[in-house]
Amino acid sequence: MPMVTHKGGETGGALGAARLACLAAGKPIAAVCEKPEVWQTWRADPVRHHTLMQRYAQFKDLYLNDLNYRQH
Repeated sequence: MPMVTHKGGETGGALGAARLACLAAGKPIAAVCEKPEVWQTWRADPVRHHTLMQRYAQFKDLYLNDLNYRQH
């Protein structure tokens, strides 16, 4: 399943708030809520799966160790 990012996605919440304000002010939804252009498409790479899962396991162990340390 590909993951898609859109142009302008870095504006995130600010753009969403601005759109809500425009809608509240009476602008038409079709003019305010246009779907942005696709910026990048990410696809899983089965060749790298094993390596990435090893890195994830290491990260998870480090995170849990840190979490346990902060709780004591």
